[in-house]
Amino acid sequence: MKAKTNYTAAINGNTALKIEQPKLRLVPANAPVQAPVPVSARNIAIERERAHLSDYIVAAAVCIACAAALIFALSQADIRAAEQLASYVAETPAVTVSVMPGDTLWMLAAEHPISGHSTPDVVSWIRARNQLEDSSLSVGQVIEVPNMS
Repeated sequence: MKAKTNYTAAINGNTALKIEQPKLRLVPANAPVQAPVPVSARNIAIERERAHLSDYIVAAAVCIACAAALIFALSQADIRAAEQLASYVAETPAVTVSVMPGDTLWMLAAEHPISGHSTPDVVSWIRARNQLEDSSLSVGQVIEVPNMS
């Protein structure tokens, strides 16, 4: 007797047919006969989705770990920058000036430059040295500015 050959379509979008060899299983003579579980394309797709779900979870965990490492590295850079600014402010000589009408932090920083530093750096220096929370100045206010002359 010739063995029956089953033809099934491949699931991965491949329309080619493949020949499946019959699978034989030895069953003891007194064992109850179990009907084979029908396998549908939907069941196969669900199993593949479940298998790929763990890949997505691992990828998400790797992304979260990388983001956490980046945030930590950036926070450490901010801490180092703040420490450098604090020592820079403490070491640079200063002179006091009285704020005149029309004066701004930017203008005062431009008038009292620190060699090798940009105007925004000098603005940060003035704000840190005078413990200013924002860039607002009042006429007559006495503040310290860099004295690099």
